[in-house]
Amino acid sequence: MQANEQTEFRDRIQHAIEGYERASQDYRGLSFCGDGLSARCQAMIRHLGFWLAPEFEQRRELLEECCAFTNEALELFDRFKENLEFGSTYNVLAWPAMFAATWTRSFKRES
Repeated sequence: MQANEQTEFRDRIQHAIEGYERASQDYRGLSFCGDGLSARCQAMIRHLGFWLAPEFEQRRELLEECCAFTNEALELFDRFKENLEFGSTYNVLAWPAMFAATWTRSFKRES
């Protein structure tokens, strides 16, 4: 997602969000792990949206939603013994959850 200009960065993020939205719809109900893949896409949408949100509260809410969808995806992958999907999800989406856990109102004042 690196870009030389802010508008290029925003365009790339928005393009990725649109791709995850389409994938989420396609995965939903597809197979026994389709709902997990859809939840992971929803988590990614929130994760990417975080980078576009202008306000602290919006960013915090997006991180919280990202965590909720990540947990849903991980639970589904664990239930169906989809270890590769579980690991892939954890590797990509663990840091937003850790970041959200440390990001408090005092962080807003400090930054």
